[in-house]
Amino acid sequence: VEIELAARNASLDRTAQQLAEREATLNAILEPGVELYQLTSSGDPEPGIQLFWNRQRNQAIVHGFRLKPVPSGKAYQLWFIKDGAPVPSVTFKPEPDGHAKVEHVAVPEGGGLSAAAVTVEPEAGSTQPTLPIVMVGPLKRS
Repeated sequence: VEIELAARNASLDRTAQQLAEREATLNAILEPGVELYQLTSSGDPEPGIQLFWNRQRNQAIVHGFRLKPVPSGKAYQLWFIKDGAPVPSVTFKPEPDGHAKVEHVAVPEGGGLSAAAVTVEPEAGSTQPTLPIVMVGPLKRS
């Protein structure tokens, strides 16, 4: 009985932690001034990336959905297009269900940001895109 109780308590603790993380994410994307941008694959809405950009904090949250698995040793890499040139950002891998979430993504400061894009790169990331763009979206206010 004690082992069952310990396992149940551990499960409850994990669930409480997951709920607290989701609530923090939800609060972050619902802050005033957060803008939502979509990155899509050649006009196809699936797979896709939602980029929640908090311009006041110069941070973004990346939420990927229906992402295809990446080969071993590879990861998706986010790029910001600033003054026409790619600026490397975070790498991430999707969960088995195709979802990915990366929080506290630094957004390049200053003007000149026109788009964000995603490529598949080595896990450690690249300084320049080495593979074709798999998703892209504009970062302009409509």
